[in-house]
Amino acid sequence: MPNSSVRVDLHTHSTASDGELSPADLVRLAIERGLSVIALTDHDSCDGIDAAIQAARGTTLQVMPGVELSCDVPQTEVHVLG
Repeated sequence: MPNSSVRVDLHTHSTASDGELSPADLVRLAIERGLSVIALTDHDSCDGIDAAIQAARGTTLQVMPGVELSCDVPQTEVHVLG
């Protein structure tokens, strides 16, 4: 049986929230690092998803749309990935 591995990161952020890279640059970095799938999960924003999907078009990288929702919980901070 061939040794095939899928490298995945399901929790990434772009400049659409608190990330350091634009959605397109995040896609380029993911490809450089040999990832197969990323989920763009910016905080409380879906603004970068279209740009990330467009940047991944024609590549081996699959971009899954996502979001990291901030929840109002007394005396703590809670984020939920969706």
